[in-house]
Amino acid sequence: MRKLLELTNVVEVETLQKIQDDFSEATGFAAITVDYRGKPFTRHSGCSKYCSIIRYRKDTKDLCGKCDSRAGLEAARTGEPYIYMCHSGFVDFAAPIIVNGQYLGSIMGGQVVSADQTSNLEYIIDETLDIEEDDELIEAYTQIPIVPMKKIKAAAHLMFTIANKIAQKGYVNVMQKELHEQSLQLVQSKITKANLEMALRTSERKTLQSQVNRQFLIQTLNTVGSLSYLEKAPKTEEATFTLLDLVKYFVSNIGKDVSIIEEFEYLHNYLFLQQIRLGERFSYELVVDESAKNLIIPSMIIQPIVENAIVHGVEMKSGKVNVLVSIKLINKTIEIRVKDNGVGMHEHQIEGILELSGREIVKEMNLKVLKQRLIDRYGIRAQITIDSEEKLGTDVTVRIPVFDGD
Repeated sequence: MRKLLELTNVVEVETLQKIQDDFSEATGFAAITVDYRGKPFTRHSGCSKYCSIIRYRKDTKDLCGKCDSRAGLEAARTGEPYIYMCHSGFVDFAAPIIVNGQYLGSIMGGQVVSADQTSNLEYIIDETLDIEEDDELIEAYTQIPIVPMKKIKAAAHLMFTIANKIAQKGYVNVMQKELHEQSLQLVQSKITKANLEMALRTSERKTLQSQVNRQFLIQTLNTVGSLSYLEKAPKTEEATFTLLDLVKYFVSNIGKDVSIIEEFEYLHNYLFLQQIRLGERFSYELVVDESAKNLIIPSMIIQPIVENAIVHGVEMKSGKVNVLVSIKLINKTIEIRVKDNGVGMHEHQIEGILELSGREIVKEMNLKVLKQRLIDRYGIRAQITIDSEEKLGTDVTVRIPVFDGD
């Protein structure tokens, strides 16, 4: 499909204005350039006093607009300069600007009286102006130049040639620029394709390596568990197989949705291992409403809160500490609470987490990542609140809508 051109695409208005002004100064002709709609593209050059009065009088200015519009259409139809008489009997011309078969506008020139017979010229519109009783216009009329028809035709063809040469050169520049941009886009496209192919190969390699690593880890844990059994070390055996279940759940459910009861089984294994590590000073509780057990949630959205409670709350406090995880279903909203009686957080830390500014690195980074996950998944339907008091503990509550299949 041929691209639609306009004067502004191919001609600099300053350049055309300078040529138009010089032409008017040299010939005494008035001139103005209009676009294909008949709207002025340049300022008037050498406009006569008479025409200035007509063009700015409320009751006559439309006559000039009609003449310009009709003459431009005739020039576009013929593809040649069109010479005519306006409503005041002046000889004018319209030199069409045509590029690649498209009419872009015309240079309108003239505002002169012919020194020759004009019987072969047509009035461009049926309406004519009677100035017999208008002293101002009569006085201005006497200042209109009288020019031989030969000179009028020569002026029309001169402007036709100059304007179209400029427009054609501008069109060539536009086409060259477009070809250059297309070439750059093609090169960029090839580079992007190459980068994507490289990224795909890298991703495939990493995926294969990850699968190998997972298999190695699972097989090694199985071996360690079996050795513990053979060597009659029941606690080591239990811890090893619990860790094995933990790893299997983690690698199998990344990015997936799971039931709350599945997530709780994973949390139980995670907290059991933490209890082995921390000893008798650490205890935990998992409480879930019966009505919520089979509800679906994104995997691994509770564990980051629990990990944060242990690492930044429990481990840093002496004496006995407890973590309570509870889930309730309240009016089609799943409420997840993780409460600990650890060291707590000060207000500045809580603000850093909830603002998600990314400018300040806070130690509770797990909660920042979790909040972003909730926003990406649920938008404004998800909420996370943090209540904490230093030396007394922290209560983190997450509310998400019941899974609706989105």
